[in-house]
Amino acid sequence: MVQMPSTLLAENREWVEDTLERVHMVEWDRFTVGNHPETGRYIEVYGWIDRDDEYKDFCIIEFQPETDENLIGYTTSSDEYTNEIYRCLFDLEPDDHNDCRRVENHFGVSNSVELDAENADSPDDS
Repeated sequence: MVQMPSTLLAENREWVEDTLERVHMVEWDRFTVGNHPETGRYIEVYGWIDRDDEYKDFCIIEFQPETDENLIGYTTSSDEYTNEIYRCLFDLEPDDHNDCRRVENHFGVSNSVELDAENADSPDDS
């Protein structure tokens, strides 16, 4: 059973707040808490990055306070900010980038967001 969120949050509030403040280009919105069988309790925080068009990119940071290293992981759809987010979190230069790809271009599901051709990735991206 996951410990009450208020305890998990109280124990890690300063770490989470300091980290979120460093990733200044994201407007933080919501969070979840959970328990992973291998790494223990975690906090996932979700936020939005403004873009020059009418769309927004997402960013998710996962805090794993019960690991020996106090691990942090993240995912973003932002090509523009992915390297800067990495530097904000780890104070290192990233080795590579894992592209975020569109569901509509790779999976045949009817409940996916469909963008017009100007804003969509190439259908044959890999």
